[in-house]
Amino acid sequence: VLAPGKPPAVVLAHSIGSYMALQAIKQLDEERAAAGLPDTAQQIPRVCLLMPFLATDWSSRRQRLLRFAARFSHHIG
Repeated sequence: VLAPGKPPAVVLAHSIGSYMALQAIKQLDEERAAAGLPDTAQQIPRVCLLMPFLATDWSSRRQRLLRFAARFSHHIG
């Protein structure tokens, strides 16, 4: 996707995908730096992350409930 001559990419992500997108861009930047290539800023000019769930907001009843329910996710597949 980020090959020379290709048009710029735009990253859109939602929820946990936002966290995954951040990690992927970070890893890509590290790999490009190790290879002596410029960072991804020119090839990924825009990143839109919707509702990244990076930490529990303990004041939110819904998030507390989701955090509790996540403990049992291995039982439901």
